Amino acid sequence: MRLLYAIVLVFAMGAASAAQPQASTEPALRAEIQFGKYEGPSFSVSVTNLSDKKLTAYVLQFTVSTDSRPQGEMVWDALLQMPSQHGEPQGPLAPGASRTASLPHRIDGPFPDKVDVLAGIWEDGATFGQEAWIKVILANRARLLSGYEQAVSVLHEGLDHDWSRAEYLQALAGKPDSPPLFSLRRTLEASVGLDQNPRARKAAMEELLADFTQNLSLLRAAKPELPVTAAQ
Repeated sequence: MRLLYAIVLVFAMGAASAAQPQASTEPALRAEIQFGKYEGPSFSVSVTNLSDKKLTAYVLQFTVSTDSRPQGEMVWDALLQMPSQHGEPQGPLAPGASRTASLPHRIDGPFPDKVDVLAGIWEDGATFGQEAWIKVILANRARLLSGYEQAVSVLHEGLDHDWSRAEYLQALAGKPDSPPLFSLRRTLEASVGLDQNPRARKAAMEELLADFTQNLSLLRAAKPELPVTAAQ
């Protein structure tokens, strides 16, 4: 059982009028707003990796040209979008590859017509762009890493002592609702039948432990500490 984490989206809206979409570039990374039609006009944002390295995270900023204030920022991190039982892992953005997402916009206002790349992190740990946003990405990773460490610890102890479903839930009481702990808690709450089937309970907990351990290893390998200098 694997987890799927959504893009972190921070959006502070402002009023402005519409304009024609245009592209903005950052060395080795191109971001552009695209117009299309699907049951009516639609806009999306596309990011292309022009480097020869894999990209694990980036931050975009959206602006309407008639408004000097940015409408908001989008943070995408492949390490926070873990594999899901409902689909294949997305993973880092490979060299030459692109990813497209819906263009966020103010509900009662125009779509942004300008997108800028503020920061990013390559698979080898090198960074580019604004240090403040690099810190945001790394802080998100560190929080998730901590959540996995706590969830793995609970699962190890529970399997070692053959805990009941109630004992697992008691061990989770009072712990922060990080995505791994939330997933473990919800799985236990929704699986009342595990009370009558210890073998199935053990198998379910072992499956979660394997997935959480794998995801924890990926985050640890990413070294979620801010480098002394950011590589451009």
